[in-house]
Amino acid sequence: MSSSAARYASARHDADLAAGDRAPGGARDPGVDVAVDDVVVGAAGPAHDQRPDGEDEHQAHLRQLPGCRRSQAQAPPARKQQEPGADGPVDADEPQVRPDLGRRQAQGPVVGQDVARLGRTPRDCLARLGHGLFFTPLVPAGSSHHFAGQGRPARTVGAGGREAIAGRQSQAMAEQRIATRLFVAAELAPGAELGLDQARAHFLRSVLRLQRGARLAVFNERDGEWLARIDGLGKGWCSLAVEARRRAPEPEPDLWLVFAPIKRARIDFLAEKATELGVSLLQPVMTRHTAVTRVNCERLAANAREAAEQCGRLSVPQVRQPLDLGALVAGWPVQRRLLLCAEAGPVRPIAEALGDAAEGSGRSAPWAVMTGPEGGLADSELDALGKLPFVTPVGLGPRVLRSDTAALAALACWQAVLGERTGRAPQPDRRD
Repeated sequence: MSSSAARYASARHDADLAAGDRAPGGARDPGVDVAVDDVVVGAAGPAHDQRPDGEDEHQAHLRQLPGCRRSQAQAPPARKQQEPGADGPVDADEPQVRPDLGRRQAQGPVVGQDVARLGRTPRDCLARLGHGLFFTPLVPAGSSHHFAGQGRPARTVGAGGREAIAGRQSQAMAEQRIATRLFVAAELAPGAELGLDQARAHFLRSVLRLQRGARLAVFNERDGEWLARIDGLGKGWCSLAVEARRRAPEPEPDLWLVFAPIKRARIDFLAEKATELGVSLLQPVMTRHTAVTRVNCERLAANAREAAEQCGRLSVPQVRQPLDLGALVAGWPVQRRLLLCAEAGPVRPIAEALGDAAEGSGRSAPWAVMTGPEGGLADSELDALGKLPFVTPVGLGPRVLRSDTAALAALACWQAVLGERTGRAPQPDRRD
């Protein structure tokens, strides 16, 4: 027998022995997916043949070379540019012919019959598929489009759904967001053009960092609130284009606040909060114990305007120049009732006095609230005011209150009993 025939017989004998130890294949054996670009031509060799293809007689003596380690002498050399046989075991000493490219197992296409099993939401599909997202397409009502491999029609959007979507879109368009509110004394009408002063132009450009085309609201007591766009904006100047009305003019309470001037920080706070509580006029009055002799009316007006822009009202309180108490009483309109916050003398609880006024004609009459300085009104001043027919002295409780606290407490009580009863909750423009 020739050497080639002997080697062939030996290889067949080894293959038969190895095949006897292997379990027979069946219908339940899992399939193997092989990517096309990973197939190496000629890589498949005879099963369980550990010798490389094309090994010649003169290569056998390499295993017996002196000086080689035992592991090197016993381990068969790797094939040239070729992986071992498909079913052959791989030794630890064998070098890899090509690096692992991290290929991903092939995935079959997702068909319609898998959609019901995987779930409708992208989260379910992600958890079950392991990669990617599956979105159920939306087709018009009555359409006959189907998923691939599925006989049932796709999920549809009916007429009611389309109407709901259109309604939400129109509502979103109607709720036009604004960046801020500005009080302007000029006349407001569709197509009107407004010019802002340097301070407000700086506020829009450098503080809010608005640009041309930004929307904002402009308002005054006479014309209501209007939507406007920034038509031009530069350093120290800004022009607005008025577009449409947002709110019509609304009636507001005719309520004055007469107060003795106090220190700067507290008087600023008082002007701001009194504006939020609906005061229509701020009147400083000089009494015997008033320590502050100078009032910055421009600063008070600026605080009142900013508070009006923030709280959503349509008017800005008027700020008058300080008056002496005698001059104030001499020029007082007799039809306006005065709620005097008295620290001493005969007084009634403010809730009781306002309740009695609400039962009579007090709800329709104009009102004013008056507070004294930090040291309180003098006894002579309290006696003179108490004798006037339009004055109602009231008390605010057993504790001594600061002038700004007393004024705000009295205003809150008046609003609760005699004030606005529209019940309209504030609706600020929200920013996402």
